[in-house]
Formats: sequence, structure tokens, C-alpha cells
Amino acid sequence: MDDNILLQIQNKYLSFSEKERMIANYIIKHSNTLRNININDLAKKTHTSNSTITRFCKKIGCESFIEMKMRLCVSNGIENKPDTDDIFQKVFSYYNTTISGTNEILDKKVVMRFLEEIKKADKIFIYGLGSSGLTAFEMKYRLQRMGMVVDAITDPHIMVMTSSLLTEDDMVIGISNSGSTVEVIKGLEEAKNNKAFVLAITSFDDSTINKYADLSIITYNTKFVGEKNFINSQLSIIYLVDILSLLLLEDKRLSLHMDNTLKAVDKYKKKTNND
Repeated sequence: MDDNILLQIQNKYLSFSEKERMIANYIIKHSNTLRNININDLAKKTHTSNSTITRFCKKIGCESFIEMKMRLCVSNGIENKPDTDDIFQKVFSYYNTTISGTNEILDKKVVMRFLEEIKKADKIFIYGLGSSGLTAFEMKYRLQRMGMVVDAITDPHIMVMTSSLLTEDDMVIGISNSGSTVEVIKGLEEAKNNKAFVLAITSFDDSTINKYADLSIITYNTKFVGEKNFINSQLSIIYLVDILSLLLLEDKRLSLHMDNTLKAVDKYKKKTNND
């Protein structure tokens, strides 16, 4: 049994009713102090009822409110949330929680399948908006240095245009933490219609984006760290990109391409400085 209740909440979040999400949001924000509250107090604070809380507990695999609190204590032990005003320690702890959560969620078999597919792709396009768009460009630069034909696209119209021209030999990677970014979903849907291989990177297993994906990689959503005011929403995906990069570099051909591109850049810098 998975004792990490916050991961269970993330997995089920999109299936919750409005009132159940109110309970989930309260637990996320106050998880380290919930052990001191009873079911009646939680019902008042979330404007729900005892029966709604009990149904919520069963949805995340707990037989009772008491069991949920006990397992939440275990989750907090795993996450090591700080009870301190030290900003340095807080940031370290939240980042550690995000990385640990992603490491726990990641399905290695899915990751290895993705590596097989990306090596076969003729062309690779990475779609993302906002902060996910920045991650798309970071991923593009990594793959480009390994000799892959790849581009990052952050314009919704160009996503659809590009997808309409793809073939079964191409790949599209869609990045959306929420799994509900309409523009990215439309791009992936069009790519799927043209039989391109589609990978979704998201935080929710049952999100809309996964309907159009041949493969989905699930990462930890920083919403479930409980500190949305500053936490880097892309941290878990960047961690995934680092893992993918190192795994790809175990391929001698890709590693050689990486060396050659680094040498070319170094040669260019030296020539520019001399000029």
C-alpha cells in the first residue's frame, strides 16, 4: 500500500467533486498540522460534512478519517516539511519534496519505452505554453546537442500547423502540468490523427492530455507541496529532462554527437574571441 497520501490526492484530484477538492486543498495547505484536528473541525473549516470527508478518505484508499491522518503523518515524514522560518531551509525542503515525489511517481518502464521511441523519430516537436514553453526550449537544446532534429513550439497556431504535416515517423512531446492546456491538447490531437508518436508529460494520470498520448510520463505537481507562491512549477519536469538526457547519453552515437557539438561551440567561441 502506498502510504504517501499527498501522492494519492494528486492521482485522484481530477476525479474529485467540488467539495472533495475543497477538502483536498485544505489538506495540501495544512498537511503538517492536520494530525491535531478532528473530523468535525475539518468539516467546518472546509464547509463540507462528515460524510463528504469520509467519502473523500475512501477515494484515496483510506477506510476512515483516522487512517488518513495516520498515513498523512507518514507522508509528512517522507516529505520532511520544515517547521522553521529559515527561508533557505524552506526552499531546500520544498525542492527536496518535489524531487522525491517525482522520483516516487516515475515509471521506469515508461521512461525506457520513451527512449526507444525518441531514438527512432525522424523529427521531434515539443509543445508547451508559459513556463512549460520554457521547459520545452530547454529540452530542445538538450536533444539538439545530441544531433536530433528537434524544435520547441510555443505558438498555438504553429502547433496545429506543424501537427498537420507530421507522419508516423515523427514524434510530438506535449508538456502541461495541469494536463488541460487546451492549445497543447489540440496540437497533440492533430498529431495523433496523423499517426505521429505522442508523448505527454503531465502531473495527472487521468487528465485530458493523456487521451491523445501513446505514452504519458507523470511527474509531481508542486501544487501538492503546499507552497504555490514561489515554488518552481517546472522543477519536477526539469528533473525528468535531466534523467532523460543522461539516459540518452549512454548511447554512444548520441554521446559522440554531444561531444562534437560542444567542440564546435568551443571552437566558435575561441575564434570569436580572437577576432
